[in-house]
Amino acid sequence: PLPVIVKAIETTQSQGRLYRRAGDREHTATALRAATRQRCAVLLSLGATDADDLDRISVRIADRLGVPAAQVRTLLGPNPVRTDADLVSLAQDLSRLEEEVRHR
Repeated sequence: PLPVIVKAIETTQSQGRLYRRAGDREHTATALRAATRQRCAVLLSLGATDADDLDRISVRIADRLGVPAAQVRTLLGPNPVRTDADLVSLAQDLSRLEEEVRHR
């Protein structure tokens, strides 16, 4: 327990800076995808185990958005992130996906 309250965004930004210094794009991408799956599971009233099941969460999101499940699975699945630009693009795509789930 910390003697102060640390905002989630501050923690996320600090972790991001550490990953960037380490050049660990894959770890960052994995964390971003997992967080998106967790938040989407909450928005879809699913349990935590559903968020960990890539196929199940992909199908539920796809049903909600009316898009192919394979498209969602590709975004949420373990695909290589080779450059910083790829990582930024992934983060933006995940953010858009989450917003669409939230508003539909």
